[in-house]
Amino acid sequence: MEKSLTSDVPVRLPQPNQGYRGLHLGGLTSKLALMAMLRREFWQRHRGLVWSNPDADDSARIRAALVRPRFRRLLDIALEFGLERVQSEWELLQGDKTFEIERARLSVERILTNIEKGFAIAAIRN
Repeated sequence: MEKSLTSDVPVRLPQPNQGYRGLHLGGLTSKLALMAMLRREFWQRHRGLVWSNPDADDSARIRAALVRPRFRRLLDIALEFGLERVQSEWELLQGDKTFEIERARLSVERILTNIEKGFAIAAIRN
């Protein structure tokens, strides 16, 4: 146990390979630490997107996925961040008239349309 910097409540640090269950702040799970860990785990499954910049932010990683569109990867990202976020990043990318974006355009639009249709069907069934 280590002392918290902001209070006298002890902080239990996670042990290697313990996962998010080990993050507790005074007996309560620290939501921000949990979210950060889950986000890191998510990007570990897609680590080749920005291999040259392991500290890239979410926007850079989402945009890299859009430039190299694969249905499963974009679906995972839409489930993690929301379809609106992915569509927003795509809209921003389209401002750049590069060959990469033009090459990806038809695939991305088809994939995002299919994901949107799938989400709509899932919402109706729930």
